[in-house]
Parts: sequence; C-alpha cells; structure tokens
Amino acid sequence: MGIINWLMHRHMKNEAKRITKWVVEAYQLLRTQYPEASDREIFKNSLIQRIELPGGEKDFDIILDRYGSSINGICYYLGLNSQSMKGTMVSRCIQFTEYIDFELKNRGFEKPANDIKKRYFRTLGLPENAVEEKYI
Repeated sequence: MGIINWLMHRHMKNEAKRITKWVVEAYQLLRTQYPEASDREIFKNSLIQRIELPGGEKDFDIILDRYGSSINGICYYLGLNSQSMKGTMVSRCIQFTEYIDFELKNRGFEKPANDIKKRYFRTLGLPENAVEEKYI
C-alpha cells in the first residue's frame, strides 16, 4: 500500500470513528431522555442538533425517509455528505460504509441487512451489487 492510499484509509477510518462516536452518543443521550420516542424521532432530533438545512423540517423528513431506518444510514448520510468526503471515488465511498459498519459494530450496533444497505446504496448513487463485496 502506497503512502497516499495509507493516508486515505487512515483519514476514512478516523472520519468513520468521529461520526459514529457523535451519532451513537447523541442517540444514547436522546434515547435516555425520551425512552418512548421512535428511532426516527431520535434520529431527527440528533440531526437537528448537528446540521442546519435550508428547507428546515421538510428536508429532515426527506433525509429520514431515505436513511432513517437505521443508525447506519444516518452515519452513511453524514459521512458521505461531509466536506472531507465530497468528491471521493465510488470505491472509497463503499469502503467508507464498511468502516462505518465496523465502528458501529464495535459500539454494539449490527450491520444492516443487505436489502436495507442496497436501498441506501441506491439512494447514494453507489452500485448495489457492492453490498456483498468486501472492500476492507
């Protein structure tokens, strides 16, 4: 592995750690405060604290419709739409989702089912057949 490739992997791993840490901590805090709330409401409140969207609540509902069925989807959305991942090659984006899954598994969350991950990939414009492949 060349130095550029190593640096990119390191950057993606660190970004995945940073995002999953924030999302999991926000999720757990809000889950404790609002035990009866649905995951969708927890994710929405987490996103409202984290980002500002020009369309307001309507934009949050669109994001949740596309990615809000699991904590993985929220992490994919935040990571792949972050400034540090903009313009990244498709294969790197797929690797990044694997890093997200790995970090979330370390925090006690399971990888989403293949059909759910395929739906996320379709929404993100990534090849669906890459769900079964190993990139890391």
